[in-house]
Amino acid sequence: MACPHPFHAAGGPAAAASFGNDGDWTDLLEQMTDTGGDSVLFGIRHHSPACARAVVQAAEHLCPRAVAVEMPSDLADYVTWLVHPDTRAPVAVAAATDGGAGGFYPFADFSPELAICRWAHANRVPVEFIDLPVGLRHAVDTDPDASAASTDAGKQSTSCAAAGFSSLIGQEAWDTSVEAPSVGCTWQQIRRAALAVGIAARYAETHDGTPADAVTRAREAWMARRLQQLTGTSATPSSAGPVLVVVGAYHCAALVPGGCGDTAPGREEELFSLVPQPVTVSVVRYSFERLDTRSGYASGIRDPHYHQELLTRIAAAGDDQKAQAAAAQEVAGDILTDIARGLRKEGEPAGTGEVAEAFRFARDLAQLRGLPAPGRREILDAATTVMAQSQVTGRGRLVARAVAAAMAGDRVGDLPADCPVAELQKHTRGQLAALSLPSTEQQPRASKKIAPFSGPTDLKRHLILARLKALDVPYWEGGSGTTRGMDNRSYTIDCRFTPMTAAELDRHAAAGVTLEQAADTVLVSRLNRAAGSPEGPDPEVVTGIVDRAAACAAPQALSQAIDLLEQEIAVQLGFRAAVSAMQVLAGIAGGRQPAAACLPEQLLQRCDRMVDELARTVVGAIDGVKGSAKIADARLLGTLAGLSGRLGLAVGHALADVIATGSALMAGAACAVDSLLEERDAPAFEDRADTTGTGSPSGTGAGGHGVQTGRWDALCTRTGALVDRLAVAETRVAARDWLTGFLAALGPVWSDHPGLDGLIARVSGISDGAFIAALPGLRAVFDTVAPGERERFLDRLAQDIGRIDQPEIAPEILIATATADQEAKKRLEALGLLDLSFDPSTRWRLVLGADPEQLSGTGWQMAETLDELYGGTGDDRTGEAQGRVRAAGSGPGSLAVRRWKNQIEVLFGPDRVDDILGVAAERGRADAALELNAETARPSVGLLTTLLNLKGALPESTVARIRPLIARVVDELARALATTMRPALTGIGSARRSLRPAGRLDLPATIRKNLSHVVSIDGRVQIVPVNPVFCTPVKQSSEWHIIVAVDVSGSMEASTVYAAMTAAILSAVDCLRVELFTFDTDIIDMTGTVDDPLATLLEIKVGGGTDIAKAMAYALSRVTVPAKTMVVLVTDFEESGSAHRLVGTIREMTERGITTIGCAALDDTGLAAHNAGVAQLCAGAGMHTASLSPLALGRWIAQVVNR
Repeated sequence: MACPHPFHAAGGPAAAASFGNDGDWTDLLEQMTDTGGDSVLFGIRHHSPACARAVVQAAEHLCPRAVAVEMPSDLADYVTWLVHPDTRAPVAVAAATDGGAGGFYPFADFSPELAICRWAHANRVPVEFIDLPVGLRHAVDTDPDASAASTDAGKQSTSCAAAGFSSLIGQEAWDTSVEAPSVGCTWQQIRRAALAVGIAARYAETHDGTPADAVTRAREAWMARRLQQLTGTSATPSSAGPVLVVVGAYHCAALVPGGCGDTAPGREEELFSLVPQPVTVSVVRYSFERLDTRSGYASGIRDPHYHQELLTRIAAAGDDQKAQAAAAQEVAGDILTDIARGLRKEGEPAGTGEVAEAFRFARDLAQLRGLPAPGRREILDAATTVMAQSQVTGRGRLVARAVAAAMAGDRVGDLPADCPVAELQKHTRGQLAALSLPSTEQQPRASKKIAPFSGPTDLKRHLILARLKALDVPYWEGGSGTTRGMDNRSYTIDCRFTPMTAAELDRHAAAGVTLEQAADTVLVSRLNRAAGSPEGPDPEVVTGIVDRAAACAAPQALSQAIDLLEQEIAVQLGFRAAVSAMQVLAGIAGGRQPAAACLPEQLLQRCDRMVDELARTVVGAIDGVKGSAKIADARLLGTLAGLSGRLGLAVGHALADVIATGSALMAGAACAVDSLLEERDAPAFEDRADTTGTGSPSGTGAGGHGVQTGRWDALCTRTGALVDRLAVAETRVAARDWLTGFLAALGPVWSDHPGLDGLIARVSGISDGAFIAALPGLRAVFDTVAPGERERFLDRLAQDIGRIDQPEIAPEILIATATADQEAKKRLEALGLLDLSFDPSTRWRLVLGADPEQLSGTGWQMAETLDELYGGTGDDRTGEAQGRVRAAGSGPGSLAVRRWKNQIEVLFGPDRVDDILGVAAERGRADAALELNAETARPSVGLLTTLLNLKGALPESTVARIRPLIARVVDELARALATTMRPALTGIGSARRSLRPAGRLDLPATIRKNLSHVVSIDGRVQIVPVNPVFCTPVKQSSEWHIIVAVDVSGSMEASTVYAAMTAAILSAVDCLRVELFTFDTDIIDMTGTVDDPLATLLEIKVGGGTDIAKAMAYALSRVTVPAKTMVVLVTDFEESGSAHRLVGTIREMTERGITTIGCAALDDTGLAAHNAGVAQLCAGAGMHTASLSPLALGRWIAQVVNR
């Protein structure tokens, strides 16, 4: 059986045209395939079962006196461990120099180099490694465009892909030209086909066949010189046999006389005159999982388990062609069976019938292609066609996962017991010892202060610790910490070398021989896994890799992560992810990352340019969070003040929009950022809309104070007015949220911000009654900031209103003062002036939760009552607190709930009981929810979500006690929403206007029709309905199908409530057929309870991830009449699945005529927070996207149905 024509099979007409004609090809190929000289070339591809089998057959036929292999010559001593009887492939050789050059060489049983080395060892034939030493890589002037050629001595130059001929030398072309036809072929036929592929690839790169990059040219010059040394100048074979040269097929043309190597004179002499640097080498265990190209290793091979099985069974079949073909067919059948088994594990039907049909398809396809047996390509085509039914998404993705599991395999290599310890561990121990850090298990735990900016030693310590962290090696604890919100330039760690440290280093031994190399390799691998995820790359994962790569000074990983960020992720980033990525990259470009000093300048410039690109994304994404109710978003908005130099003038307009139209929380945050940026003058503050109802600031500092003074006066007036708003029930929540956002955005500097002067003055000046009413809200506001920051605020208050610490006073003086206070209290009570009993220091102790032991009487009782909700040991994220302030708490209280309820009622009034208990319930106190009054509790979405969250954490007997309250809240909210929405839905597709008396009168249409018939009767203008208009019922030929998909991930609580009630209202419209389903990463159909919002909400469990693409695919499967179908997607567009798959599904819906609308969450304000980047991608695919209230959604549905 003969292989296909080597020229056209390998390169085709295009490749031949680059070289000349078939005659030219034949001349060079005949020269290369000649076996009569003193050396015989055998061109291979790294990891080729056909070549691994054929090269051993060639050696047995030729009986060479020596074998020359394309491996760095300074690794020759380690061939002993590769061919050791106890070595079980896959294994790998990792090498690196102190200068950073290195290489990584994995081997499997089907690697031709390993196969020929094993044969040579068994037959006592010397093996020579003839490639450029790793220790000389530093001497090569690497072409900037040859990306990773200097760090990977893979058998094909990495510049090949950059030059555009990877399609000729890549695995798919190699499978087609060499592997698949090789079954039953002789070693001569396989060798000839492989050499033809090498020639075609070489001349497809450059016209004269000279490699484009410097590393490949240097390697080929070195190999030619070494080969000349081995063979001498004789053209006749030695009596002891030829030298068998096993090198990449691409390089063979450079190793024949008159070939196409580097003709630069003296290049090899220059290289041979240099002394190689010392090389650290390690032989490590490897695995098929890592060898598979899906792991990100570019020089690996796709589906190694399949190639292993093929090599093993064909070798067992011997030289008989029919037996080899039968063995290959047997492998195909077993692989297809394994794929079906994997599908069944995924819950997909795939049985004997599918396997038999897929096998028949693969066998017939092989016959049509002239192949002796199905190859890898035929197996994949059969699985795609028969098992996936050619689907790219859905079942197609499940088949892809099953194929990967069946064909990649999970085999792990092993090494002899006496193999040297992995060099990674030895290198790491040496580096730690040199830096005076614990390097052995016997050394005690050490505490070290690391100041990476202070000098090279601490910078090296910082780098080695960062690299250990990147590899998840347990060695040290601690961190940089912050001071007033700024990262410290030094930090203290506790470190110790433990057996777990050694074990984890050994686990990563296959990644490299130095920590630098291993960290870079592992980060690149993680990045490639993220990029190859079926759901698409996760922005948080990629941003995290950028941060870690910069901390480790890992340029390859950082460069590839920035590529991925720029090409695939930036367009779908939401506000949170975009700001996070911008902060990380700005820290690298600005030198705040210590390891940035070790990165190439070109890479730092890329980071700087990427910051500018992300700045535009950030400004555009601000609109997506302006309706947010999350303090984290307010804090994140505050970070823009530090990035203002990159954001440009556009950020000012975006902040103005948030102040005018955003939620109270985000409006306060935007106002804080605005004040920090100092981009607006005082009148701008006054003219903006007051979303909290605080009233416009009244003072602008006129009278010579200037614009800056006027700005602060206006801001102080606003913050002071908010204290009064906190005392009023109608404005309490908005005022609290505004102040919370204001403090959150200011960050650690809030305690010194002059805008709080008005609040300080107002807290000190209002009456006791107003202060008590405002106190719970004030405590809630300051509860959101760290205890250490509140302590700094106490220091500021000491300057503004005097010391509030308890003074050291003699007991007899205190007794006399207390007696005088009691007498004064009686007189003030008689005069009606008892308001003055709460002095400023007492008020601020209550507001800040400070020094409760210094309070007495009513003040102490109020502090105890509020501490039950807000006090606790807490978590000081700054590490700066001294214990003077109680931190926020979320655990069980110290008071019995009924006693606490009574204290709230006595101290703050009956109207505050439900408010405070409701907040306690939100913080997880179920006993507080049980005390809420079902008759008097104020219905709200916040209360309802709190109660619904508790139902999963309480026994059914306890839940039964709050069901009446849940039912009442749902009923009242639904009734109020229906009152708002039903007018917008009136008349949807249910009637047409007619002058014929029938049905009911259409009053608006009648008035418009008869405006010409106006008369005056008794002085009153009246319309005479000469032509009344009636609504005639219309029988629907087909009703509209409304599919409501509701995201129930953790961020969608309020929207879930509104969506359930909206769906119930829509289901009451006669001409609408409504389906409702919820989704996170799973889908639950709720259509059965769509008309009962209470039943729906009691069944919904909020929490989990988000797979919007999966939900839209399910919605598409429910469509029967596309032109009469509307899909309403309620989500915040925070997609954790594949954004590309989501966009593709929406585009398919649009093309089929389905109406789609994406509600960027759904609430009564129409300002819900969402990912603006993903929403814009969906809008580009044809979906109408907007932040909507239920009323606006109802109007939109009515317009679509009636158009």
